Amino acid sequence: MSRGMVTEIKKIIDISVALGAGSIDYPGDTPYASTSSCSLKKKDPYNLTGLAMSAHSGTHLDFPSHFLKNGRNIDGFPLSDFILDAVVADMGGRESIKPEDAGRITAPPGGAILFKTLNSRTGRSANGKFYKNFVYMTGEAALVCADKKVKLVGIDYITLDRYGEAGFPAHAALMNKNILILEGLNLRSVRPGFYRLVCFPLKLKSVEAAPVRAVLVKE
Repeated sequence: MSRGMVTEIKKIIDISVALGAGSIDYPGDTPYASTSSCSLKKKDPYNLTGLAMSAHSGTHLDFPSHFLKNGRNIDGFPLSDFILDAVVADMGGRESIKPEDAGRITAPPGGAILFKTLNSRTGRSANGKFYKNFVYMTGEAALVCADKKVKLVGIDYITLDRYGEAGFPAHAALMNKNILILEGLNLRSVRPGFYRLVCFPLKLKSVEAAPVRAVLVKE
């Protein structure tokens, strides 16, 4: 391959939360846990770790089938949908993401919008504890994002909707348009601007969600 065919990567930023070391378990969901089945320290011939977790553990993608009876699951999305041009939008000190906030964002056509909020700035996105008063997205703001024809919307907390809100309006607004939702991001060290997002889900069959290793690439 000639040098002219290779895109120069200036920086790769990991925006995932480490499972078991900062990841947040949503109330009622299967908590993440790891167990040691074999250990070299115990004179076993090798190390062997077992995992218990939810498809929504840590940094993960939600697919429309999470809430929609006939919604597309992981099988309905090509791999190309997990490599997208993205904009990181800083929401400052807002307590929620409202329609006017989403309306001011210039989104890459067919790309992704990632919302950096107080969840990241305060460290709550990656401290392992669930807070009910996290920064969330309103259903109306989600509709504005959907109107921008993006393929993915991401937020720096384990869920998009306000805790306890009936109907999960932000999820519904995006999923009805087959828009992927990327949750559990940590954007604390990320500056606002344009990047390439890579967020391949685990190769699971017919699930409504899957953990990912999400990174931003600055070219």
